[in-house]
Amino acid sequence: MAAITPQKLTPILFVEDIESALSFWTETLGFQIVVNIRHEDKIGFVIMVLNGVEVMLQSRASLQADVPAVVPERFSPAAALYIDVPDVRPVAEHLQKQKAEILVPLRTTFYGSQEIWVRAPGGHVIAFAQPKAD
Repeated sequence: MAAITPQKLTPILFVEDIESALSFWTETLGFQIVVNIRHEDKIGFVIMVLNGVEVMLQSRASLQADVPAVVPERFSPAAALYIDVPDVRPVAEHLQKQKAEILVPLRTTFYGSQEIWVRAPGGHVIAFAQPKAD
């Protein structure tokens, strides 16, 4: 038995400016903001939810004030989010209509999943994937 028993995993994506990233998450993807914390005169931290999936955004300034030891030396995205969806085709069509920055158009992988990759404002990379049916 593992010493750690995870109950939930929620990514916190660090961005320079939350305001410029929010419309992608809320309008393009449909996430709802459930927590909005201000830092100085801007938004410093948000928690967003969509169908039980939770993502957090935190600004560099808020991170520096809250937990400075965590601020990366090079402030740039270093991970990607890989999100399973039941049907990737309507997601791909929606992302194209919303003029999202598509990095990899809809494709079928060597392991049978269908996926599309986009870049969110702030530089984070997100894949939406429909796993191969069993």
